[in-house]
Amino acid sequence: VETTAPFGYELDSTPIPFTIEFAQETQVQLTAQNIIIPGAVELLKVDTNNPDRVLAGAVFKLLDAQGSLLQDKLVTNSEGKIFVDELVPGEYQFVETKAPSRYRLDRTPVDFEIVLGQTETLEVTKTNRRYFPGPPVNPEIPEVPEISETPET
Repeated sequence: VETTAPFGYELDSTPIPFTIEFAQETQVQLTAQNIIIPGAVELLKVDTNNPDRVLAGAVFKLLDAQGSLLQDKLVTNSEGKIFVDELVPGEYQFVETKAPSRYRLDRTPVDFEIVLGQTETLEVTKTNRRYFPGPPVNPEIPEVPEISETPET
């Protein structure tokens, strides 16, 4: 029975039964497996110029260190947050795939690392710059060219 787990691993106190026969000449080989304690991360999405303004509706994907897609379509909630748990130790990155309304898309990755034995949720922040688009364009109304004030000769 395991009484202490290695650092960063879950204790498994399940008994491992075995039998030793009388006059046995070979050793009993046993295998015990431990499960790594997974880590968690929380991404906070805020306005670049006003960090107190949280941004809901941003969409991210989660990639591992090799760039493989682990999760897609992670959306910030009303508190501007995304929470991901069950991450084994390693390097990861969030990449924004859709910005919140009226904000510029910023595909710069948010790199982070889950370390062995991490027990607290890692907190990372991603900011976005707001933009102010011009008036909406109505495709049914053709644009009228500007008229020059000076006559052409």
